[in-house]
Amino acid sequence: MKGNIMDKKILLGGAAALIMAGSMVATPADASISLSTSGEAQVTISTSDSCGDAPATAAAQNDVTGHATLAALNTATGITFTSDSAGSMDVDTVTFTDYRCTPNTADNDNPVFGFAKEISFEASGTLANGLEVTFSDTLDLTDVDAEEGSFEMVLGGAFGTLTMGSVDSAVDSTSVGMPGELDYDVSTDGSAGFGLSYALPTMGALDVAISYFPNADDAGLDDSEYMDTFGIGAAFDAGMATLSFGFESASSNDADCSVSAAALITAVYGDSVCGDMDTIAIGAEMPVSDLTLSAGYSTIDSDQADRTTMGFGVETSVGDYTIGAGYAIQTLEFELGGEEDETTAVNFTAETALGDGVDLSLEFIQTDADLFSQAAGAGSNSTYTAEIALTVGF
Repeated sequence: MKGNIMDKKILLGGAAALIMAGSMVATPADASISLSTSGEAQVTISTSDSCGDAPATAAAQNDVTGHATLAALNTATGITFTSDSAGSMDVDTVTFTDYRCTPNTADNDNPVFGFAKEISFEASGTLANGLEVTFSDTLDLTDVDAEEGSFEMVLGGAFGTLTMGSVDSAVDSTSVGMPGELDYDVSTDGSAGFGLSYALPTMGALDVAISYFPNADDAGLDDSEYMDTFGIGAAFDAGMATLSFGFESASSNDADCSVSAAALITAVYGDSVCGDMDTIAIGAEMPVSDLTLSAGYSTIDSDQADRTTMGFGVETSVGDYTIGAGYAIQTLEFELGGEEDETTAVNFTAETALGDGVDLSLEFIQTDADLFSQAAGAGSNSTYTAEIALTVGF
């Protein structure tokens, strides 16, 4: 199954709590709330490897950043670097990641067997006044402790749909397209914790959603990293194609950005997506004969680095099989120096139903990462993953 099937959470006992709450209010006798359950179990067999050039060792910071001398680096950045190890900006020797394919190492333990399991609950009903009430969520049985604060409650009617709890951002919930195996930025870091998502009634072929997250730490703290994050997203069915557009903005209360593993590059060029940030996402899907074509674009603009992702995909059915392919490219543009990281990914998928509720799928992913922090010593890194998944739903 593509992606992680555990992408929604549940709080056990929430359904019962909703039913109890309904009994405490003056609810008409003919308003019933029904409870349903479903779930999935998955077994996977995968193999992967990562290959790159032999790493080199640079003698000083200027070798890593591509400057002829330490003095040239100081002039270019306005930061004083020295050749001793007395301060945080002083590095005698900079090492690089070893991406070589070396047989018989711990990193080559293939094939790898995995599993996933989830169970979903939904309590829903329509009151006599027409108000639709739904509580639904999914419990990841492989990580129960991480799910305790998650839930989703929905109120619906002629006014639209209001969803409360662990909700998707408005940009994410309306986005179409977004093919490939690289993560598109369809939300900011402010879209975390408890949130509200309001979907307006459908206006002809136009669907619009608005989201609000009061506190990314989900604790009501006025010193949390992000507060009061707003987003808006829309999807339009144009007949021949479906188009989407979304925007979200988050302001950071913390002026410090996180430090990446390549600390020197972070300090000099600013390669972290952090601080204030805005996200824009555009997508499209279009059927052409027996094919479904998709395309997506998203960008996140932050105080430090900016990240752009775009991709193209195609999917078709051949007999009992659904076959698809996708290509995506992601660029991380550093704050200073005009440098960037670039990652590309190609994926192929095939899926078929073995019977009611039983699916078999195959996916192959090839990813190439060209990181500036490794350019002087290790070059680009190529990684492949092949996975077979058997999924049983009930």
